Amino acid sequence: MPLVTPVTLGLLAPAALLLLLLTAVSCSESNTVGQRLPRVGDEIVVCGQFFHTGTKVVLWTDPGGFDAYRVENHFGDPQKSQWTGPTPDGPQTPNRYGPNRLDPLDPRFAAVRATGWDLPTLRSVVDQFVIHYDGTLRSADTFKTLHDQRGLSVHFMLDIDGTIYQTLDLKERAWHATIANGRSVGIEIANLGAFPAGTKVPGFARYQPSGLHMGLVNSPNDCWLNGQLTETGAFWFLPNPGSKSNPQVHVNGPALGKIHDQNLWQMDFTHEQYRSLAQLTTALTRIFPNLPATYPKDEKGQVLTRQLTSEEFAKFHGILGHYHIQSNKIDPGPAFQWDWLIKQVKAGKIVDPMPFAYD
Repeated sequence: MPLVTPVTLGLLAPAALLLLLLTAVSCSESNTVGQRLPRVGDEIVVCGQFFHTGTKVVLWTDPGGFDAYRVENHFGDPQKSQWTGPTPDGPQTPNRYGPNRLDPLDPRFAAVRATGWDLPTLRSVVDQFVIHYDGTLRSADTFKTLHDQRGLSVHFMLDIDGTIYQTLDLKERAWHATIANGRSVGIEIANLGAFPAGTKVPGFARYQPSGLHMGLVNSPNDCWLNGQLTETGAFWFLPNPGSKSNPQVHVNGPALGKIHDQNLWQMDFTHEQYRSLAQLTTALTRIFPNLPATYPKDEKGQVLTRQLTSEEFAKFHGILGHYHIQSNKIDPGPAFQWDWLIKQVKAGKIVDPMPFAYD
């Protein structure tokens, strides 16, 4: 309901004013003290506020969620998971994130440190969305590696079934992309990753052709994601005949392409992942006005396949890969379909549906 000011009250007809006041009283009475306010299940948290995404989101506060605020390890023996100092199997600090995105020399630093983030200030800071792959096929394994073993964090994880896990409020400075941490939101997408072209990758055997498409066929033991059986047990891939940003992608096998002048191949991300990522990215570009739907491009308008220079990085606002930030990284790899994602985000909905029987 819009805010009602004395000016607007004076413009209302008596009958309309009475109806407005009765509605306000009714709404007030319906919000009973102690009443549970249910979530829809697609919300992400930004500065303590809920924002809808249109896709399934599991928060760190939900059953089955992954909490990057916790000091103890998420996995392993509970008797050995508490923080007692550096151990061979644990991080060197109990914290896996930073509470302040700002440089200490920034005039806003002291205020944020004293009173916390407000949404307008956060919106003035966040202007990048960094996409990673995790090198695994389960977000649970990603969290174990990042949180329990490496002492790192990321705001979102995207499982192969399309489920998005949020581990931190976006106001936090997650430790995922070095110099981009202060100004970015990060996501780890479950995917085996990219490898030198021609390398024999044992995990690729789990990807089986079906007609013109590739599917990730799980063994019975692999159908369980975070303790829950997936709906299909197999996950299919967005058909990719090649695009302006990925002209060498194959439809029925690994995607081929170059990053940092390396010839790489990689199995594509799943249909479910692309759809969820498009929904989340659309939400982020609407929440953060300085985060446009664009990616780093070369002189031909194709996705840049090298690290940004310091000057390019400082000026770039938008969606980028981990390899755009660090020369020792290659994620999200040559399979990632930048043009498809940007098209959906600019449209505000899925305009290129996936042609599968279960759609």
